[in-house]
Amino acid sequence: MNEAELNSLLLPSNRPFLEAKVQNKISCVECYEKNGKIQFFSEGLGLAHHFKIKHSSLSLSENVIRKCKKLFQDLHGQETRRILAEISEKRVKTNSGYTEFDVAVDTDNTENERMIISAQTCREAAKLYGLFLLHCGLLKPLGGSPCHVQVKNRKSRDDGHGQCFKLWNAGEKIYTECYIPSRLVMFSQELQVASSSAEMTTCSYCPIPDVAGRSPLALLQTVFGHKSFKPGQQEAIESMLSGEDTIVLIPTGGGKTVIYTLSCLMTFGLAIVVSPLIMLMDDQVTRLRKYGINTCFYNTTLSETERKNIVHNLMQPICLYEFLFVSPEAIVTEQFQSCLHQLRKENRLSFFAIDEAHCIDTWGRDFRPSYQQLGVLKCFGVPVIALTGTATTGTIDVINKTLKMTNAKIIRMPCRRENLLFSVVIKKDNKAKKQVASIIATDHADSCGIVYCATQADAVEMAFVLKEQGIPSTFYHAGLDSGERTQNAAIWLNGTVSVICCTNAFGMGIDKQNVRFVIHLTVPSSLEDYVQESGRGGRDGDKCSCILLFRFGDRAFHLRNIARMQNEQTQDVKLALLNAITRYCMEHSICRQQIIAKYFDDDESVSEACNICDVCQKEEVPEQVRDCTQEAGDVLECLTGMMVTQSRVKVGDLVMTYMGSKAKDVLSKSFHMVPQYGKGKSSFKNISVATQFIHFMIFQGFLKENLPNVEARGSLTYITHGNIVSLLNSASKVFFSTNLN
Repeated sequence: MNEAELNSLLLPSNRPFLEAKVQNKISCVECYEKNGKIQFFSEGLGLAHHFKIKHSSLSLSENVIRKCKKLFQDLHGQETRRILAEISEKRVKTNSGYTEFDVAVDTDNTENERMIISAQTCREAAKLYGLFLLHCGLLKPLGGSPCHVQVKNRKSRDDGHGQCFKLWNAGEKIYTECYIPSRLVMFSQELQVASSSAEMTTCSYCPIPDVAGRSPLALLQTVFGHKSFKPGQQEAIESMLSGEDTIVLIPTGGGKTVIYTLSCLMTFGLAIVVSPLIMLMDDQVTRLRKYGINTCFYNTTLSETERKNIVHNLMQPICLYEFLFVSPEAIVTEQFQSCLHQLRKENRLSFFAIDEAHCIDTWGRDFRPSYQQLGVLKCFGVPVIALTGTATTGTIDVINKTLKMTNAKIIRMPCRRENLLFSVVIKKDNKAKKQVASIIATDHADSCGIVYCATQADAVEMAFVLKEQGIPSTFYHAGLDSGERTQNAAIWLNGTVSVICCTNAFGMGIDKQNVRFVIHLTVPSSLEDYVQESGRGGRDGDKCSCILLFRFGDRAFHLRNIARMQNEQTQDVKLALLNAITRYCMEHSICRQQIIAKYFDDDESVSEACNICDVCQKEEVPEQVRDCTQEAGDVLECLTGMMVTQSRVKVGDLVMTYMGSKAKDVLSKSFHMVPQYGKGKSSFKNISVATQFIHFMIFQGFLKENLPNVEARGSLTYITHGNIVSLLNSASKVFFSTNLN
């Protein structure tokens, strides 16, 4: 069907009732009933004048006006039905990607309203049918009762119950939501009750009637309306259906929700999803309910009475929930564990899904110890699936051991996302927020984006700086009350403001497609966090700029947090993570995507440069790497000498002493008397390069930064010796690239 033919069908002359509706006109029921004549009159004075002339013996009562309106709607519906039939007929003849669907109101008697509609998807067919219902006067506005519509592929034998939608009138468009009919849910629950007395096994599955005999792909198309799976999704679902413990690594936007949702719909009983953040739970519940999937969450935002009611509902023989979102803190409580034991005893527990499973490693050590207790879930004898967007080999091991998985299958997709443009920018002292505002105004005007900040105060201040520059923005952090957090997130999600300035409390699981930039005002605590947060951009597949503002001194913020930790082993791990992202920021000769791929042991992505990051885009400069083992030894000896007269030596003091500076601080502290004073002049051309080398020695672990006052925000770090045993024993070499930032 070409464009000219389509336009001919949509001409005003072919749609008189639509034109009349636009002009707020209705038909005369008396003329139509007497001689079949259709005439249009304005609803007020026009119809009254017509009755006065043509039907003077009749009274234009409210009842007559209602009949006139009803006649107009019926005839308008017939007109729309005719137009849709003609369009569908021509689409079928062209055979260009269109499918014939049977569409009807989802009731026991639908023959009178059934239509055959040609469309590219079930949802499109439902919306076209929604036009017919709208013009018949049957479609209610948003907030009212929806029309329930069933859509079936006429040529597919695997489309037994079809796909069901709820339809509303949303003004200029038809609003659709996919749902699972209650009669099918009740039928499946009757089977669940019947099977609850069966002997409990380690892993027992039974497909519910709505999906019996249907493949995961067919269910994907029915519930979510997607034509095909994204990489890794089907393999993960099949692993779950086979009863295996599974660890799934799929980059942000790869569709982790689809995996545990379809696995749940295709297995028997209730699935439990452990989720880290309240906002993430709320967002997931809202989204899944739009697809007609009945779920809820159980967390601290609910009152004690509400939590008891949820547990009570879960314990009922007929439970209306497909699955439940719960926090790690809640799932290990005695009350919830008791509920789980009862569900398992009745064979009504299908599996556990640990969403954002990297939190087991990154948060479980110190911040949220409940993550370390999730191994208790294995006592219920059902499969466990752990899903995350990023994880190193070490993190995977921690997940595996903590959850006590049995021969877990690991499904790992490449971490590289080709549409993310990574770059590192030198952060301007005292002007960083204006620097961010300038980047947005210059390169991303009117675009949607996220600015991540290290502190709550920075998030608020950053938003105000952007507003001063005329950039609509809001802020989000954990210190706001839940109502304000929800409101601020909502105005960004719905596009009222274009930029949200936030701490790392925001973003996990947020499904906003058109994020064109993600800027980090301060270096994050780890490369895992950075990749997770940057990954929230470009979910629609279009380009997204991921910009990190780097200043070596910002490490002090994270060092302060590390120093507050009680466990020394945890401190060492966190310091190693901080050093890894520092290395990423300072590297100036290796593709950013290759560094990330190597860090996450992604062999598939590490071989080729991305050609779009800042390193790949700059003019090629020959890498200058040289053996600086001797210089490293000299720096360590210089520090030793300086510490004889001054117990706390700052980075700047060490650099200037090593380079032979005659600055007042150097001379007044007698640093010029150290034997290594000025020894760096012959090795490094200026203080800037020498400073880079000292920074390099810090993130390599040969030097260690320390804080004189853990609580003082602005305190400078001082330097002591780090791990130097291998260097002193000549067991390791130090190679330094002058291409570092």
